[in-house]
Amino acid sequence: MAHGVRAAARSLAFPVEVLETPLADGGNSTQQVLVDALDGELVEVKVHDPLLNTVNSNYGIIHHSEGRKVAVIEMANASGLHLVEPSLRNPLKSSTLGTGELIMHAVKESRVDEIVLCIGGSATCDGGMGAAYALGYQFLTQEGVSFHPFGGSLTQLDQIIAPSPNPLEKVSLTIACDVVNPLLGEFGSVNVYAPQKGAKPSELPILEQGLSK
Repeated sequence: MAHGVRAAARSLAFPVEVLETPLADGGNSTQQVLVDALDGELVEVKVHDPLLNTVNSNYGIIHHSEGRKVAVIEMANASGLHLVEPSLRNPLKSSTLGTGELIMHAVKESRVDEIVLCIGGSATCDGGMGAAYALGYQFLTQEGVSFHPFGGSLTQLDQIIAPSPNPLEKVSLTIACDVVNPLLGEFGSVNVYAPQKGAKPSELPILEQGLSK
């Protein structure tokens, strides 16, 4: 679309100066747009993809004029739908663990003061619990057994134990997105997004029950 607008402007009978500025909506490529626009740099990290395979990923670092260090993390870089073969897409079995690993690296290794988390384009429907698991949160069944919180395993959830100290205690966290949805219900996370990520109609109640936990 941008190329069409540019071509149309330049085809006018009078001279037109065209200034192009990349835009993004919180989904794919938002990180790169912000890093490029604000003279940031990329930090390369090995993390887990939605199916827990090891992949190369990255996040951006931007040095704020007030001396703060800001990490721009794109969820899709670790937990993105494009990282999973179409035949393997299933939010019952996918996790946001890799996104949490990017957050943890930014906090512990890059020592950032602020995180901007761009949340579009994921292959997951675990409520971010996989990311929380990477940050040290524990998820227990009614029997007190710890488990990894995939979208389909959240139905087992009875107790959440927060890490102490919490790695995000002194870090400002901003979510970048272009939608407003409730967590549950007809217009909630499961019913709107899970089918796009490979969930079958029969699997939606399982995901909904898990998020209700």
